[in-house]
Amino acid sequence: MSLDQFETSRARHLDKTPVYLYGAFTLLMSFLFIFASSVHASGRSYYGVIQEIDGMAFVTSEGRTQEARPGMRIFDMAEIMTTVGSQVTFMDRYDHLFHLSSSGHVQVH
Repeated sequence: MSLDQFETSRARHLDKTPVYLYGAFTLLMSFLFIFASSVHASGRSYYGVIQEIDGMAFVTSEGRTQEARPGMRIFDMAEIMTTVGSQVTFMDRYDHLFHLSSSGHVQVH
């Protein structure tokens, strides 16, 4: 089979395929790509979120320590620490509410 014959038979086959299948296939592949890349990009399992802070608190995750702030996401194996007289309220992904106060330290997983 020559290249011209192959391209002609391929063109005939493509003409018989309904147009809506191309859109559905493209949409499906786009969704799978976005989902796979978001799961791979994060590489961490989401644990919860910080709700309230009174005073100073810090979150250590993957070797980096940041000052905690309301709305900050917490991931598995993160450590939350409070200073003297401080309080932190955080919620896990199952809507359980936790309070940590005054020189407290917790590692979540």
